[in-house]
Amino acid sequence: MYVETPALHRCTGEKTSAILSALRLAQELGAETATLSDPAEEKAVVRYAREHNLGKIILGRPASRRWWRRETFADRLARIAPELDQVLVALDAPPPAHLTTRRIAALLKTSGGYRFRDAWLPPRYAPLSP
Repeated sequence: MYVETPALHRCTGEKTSAILSALRLAQELGAETATLSDPAEEKAVVRYAREHNLGKIILGRPASRRWWRRETFADRLARIAPELDQVLVALDAPPPAHLTTRRIAALLKTSGGYRFRDAWLPPRYAPLSP
């Protein structure tokens, strides 16, 4: 889900391209995507969840917390919608350089070939058969 806010209207072309690329990849992997528009991201997410009868929200957890922000997005979401379960997914380290978005997509789409965990190994160490 992507929530377009007034601040994001002023994004650079590069950032907008990255957002659209991530949404396209999610669709290719079978996810249902939505683009919403609201000045408050958390309100848009809660409204969408209630309209679609969702009970669980999966959020990416940032690797670091900004010191001037007291509440995270997850905190704000929990405050206005305590009935929604949240699953926070962390990526503390960036993926290895050899692991591209396209390779992840290919690994998730195919049932044969490499297993997903093998993608994290450098290519010369990755097994050739499952």
